[in-house]
Amino acid sequence: MRKLILCVLLLSVLCSCSTAPVRREFFAMDTVITLEAYGNSAALDAAQAEILRLEQLFSIGEPQSDVARLNAQGTLTLSSETAALLAAAREISVASGGALDVTIGPVVRLWGWYD
Repeated sequence: MRKLILCVLLLSVLCSCSTAPVRREFFAMDTVITLEAYGNSAALDAAQAEILRLEQLFSIGEPQSDVARLNAQGTLTLSSETAALLAAAREISVASGGALDVTIGPVVRLWGWYD
């Protein structure tokens, strides 16, 4: 019994030892983003790359993004990801009684957020 208790205590001490978290901070999607994970930085690298990829598709601050070009041109062929995102946003807008409104861009421009 003593050996079992000693093994459990030893394992709990060894398992509770962890390294400090790896942290990444960068600017994307018009805000500062902080990512934090335990272990190596590969997961953070992948997460940052995906956030930056999505920003290139969806950000109104990126002139070549699908959303910025749609706003500028009024109509265009969208990537399947952008089309799916806008379809989901419309469904949520309807389900929420308009609480989510992805068409708020003109109001945001009037407020001068992107000047």
